[in-house]
Amino acid sequence: MIDNFIRDLSKDLDLDQELQLINNSYTIPLEEDLSFNITPIESGFMLTATLAPLPTDNKDRFFEHILHGNLFGQGTRGAVLGLNDEGTLLTLSKIVDYNVDYKGFRETIEDFINIIDFWREEARLFK
Repeated sequence: MIDNFIRDLSKDLDLDQELQLINNSYTIPLEEDLSFNITPIESGFMLTATLAPLPTDNKDRFFEHILHGNLFGQGTRGAVLGLNDEGTLLTLSKIVDYNVDYKGFRETIEDFINIIDFWREEARLFK
């Protein structure tokens, strides 16, 4: 299912070449230094992205801000903000563990990209 969606998504995004499954994940480029991954899982797919370095100033306020963003998924449209293993980078992830058609897949991807853009900007504002 996801393989067909990825093929259609590649066309819709006018990518130069079709996306390839590497290490069980498809990488979607957004900007020169920004991409996100789509990983097929048994019952759907998972989206993950590394958004930005944590702000060096006002860290406590920024943590409070991302906690509010995670609250009931209101500021993330159901995705989850977190940190990388080292605690230095802001991450975003979303698991879709149910069947969707291509329209639902595409809308989920668009929402995820919008959330990436929003939270990258939020991280920049706290620097």
